[in-house]
Amino acid sequence: MKALFIPLATLLFSTATAQSKSVGTVLNTYYKLKNELVAGNSSAASTAAADFKLAVAAVNSSTASAAEVKAFEPVKQKLQTDAAAITGANDIDKQREFFGTLSTNMISLAKSISLSDKEIYVDYCPMKKASWLSAEKAIKNPYYGNKMLTCGNVKETIKQ
Repeated sequence: MKALFIPLATLLFSTATAQSKSVGTVLNTYYKLKNELVAGNSSAASTAAADFKLAVAAVNSSTASAAEVKAFEPVKQKLQTDAAAITGANDIDKQREFFGTLSTNMISLAKSISLSDKEIYVDYCPMKKASWLSAEKAIKNPYYGNKMLTCGNVKETIKQ
């Protein structure tokens, strides 16, 4: 009986967790996508973008605060569209292009509500004239990867 209870409890807990994803979960999957673009791995970036799209879809508006819903709902479809474009693109340069639009929407969201209990850095690439979010101060450019890994600067710090 005990052997049956533990897997059942684990299943129930993981199902409840999956159904009550917070808007903050979206930021973590965004960081994974950004890191795959930094690494220049198109296949892994596609997978990370698909995970990001799922995280966006899994945000439960009934458990989110009114402020989260107000900030998230206007960008939800845009984030999913951008993630789908990255998933569908087989070319790393195209994926990086779509990431620019996704990042613009994520920056807007991060400035509107608290997505993390840590600081979020808004980094800027002057060559692409595009920004992205980062959990670290060190620049790791997702638009150029190893070609110009440290190109850019911290434009702003969002204190959560």
